[in-house]
Amino acid sequence: MGSDFFYGKTASAVYETASLFALHNNYYKQFLRQADLDIKDNTKVLDLGCGGGRLAVNLLNEYVHKRNVRPVVHAVDISEDMLKLSEKKAERDDVLQYLRLYKGDAEDLSTAREFRKGSSVEFRDGQFDIVMAAGLLECVPQPARVLEEMLRVLKPSGQFVISCVNKNVFGEIGSRMWKYNIIPKKLILSHLGELKDLKRFKVRTMHPYMGRLKSTYTGVKV
Repeated sequence: MGSDFFYGKTASAVYETASLFALHNNYYKQFLRQADLDIKDNTKVLDLGCGGGRLAVNLLNEYVHKRNVRPVVHAVDISEDMLKLSEKKAERDDVLQYLRLYKGDAEDLSTAREFRKGSSVEFRDGQFDIVMAAGLLECVPQPARVLEEMLRVLKPSGQFVISCVNKNVFGEIGSRMWKYNIIPKKLILSHLGELKDLKRFKVRTMHPYMGRLKSTYTGVKV
């Protein structure tokens, strides 16, 4: 299958349909609650590999509408069709003003472009208070490079959050169906040595498959 399938209109349509059956909204709501993010007004959050925007928009719904807190989420994806989905969700939920969208490669954040505007943007060292990615590492050729970039743009004392597929029967089934990679736990831990308070948890969700499919790692940059 070519890149048009994985990053184009077909993928975005499949993603939306599958998300409904997988109860992704519930999963991401629980993900955010259990990750215990330290978010205040103007906190700068990076959502890397944002896909259709479910994590970013759920975060903004939780903090803007329920907690009266106004962070700014910078969401990056390599697919314009996925960015369009993110924009549509944010507009529908009245949080678009707090969302910044960029087309970019998670393995190299030095050359991203603002979605719609096309202006070139460089993500600098230590730019973000929180850096997160859900379901990204298993989809990229060089996951170690993504981890390095995430840590590079994270501020000292900033929060790091990443969710990836477990090496178990659920992960094996998913990897065969969707052709993604399973990331060894040792690869993650070997690249997160500079994080303190590193912990791992499984998201408690209404959907048993999603709960067993992925684990989430969180920590704070020294």
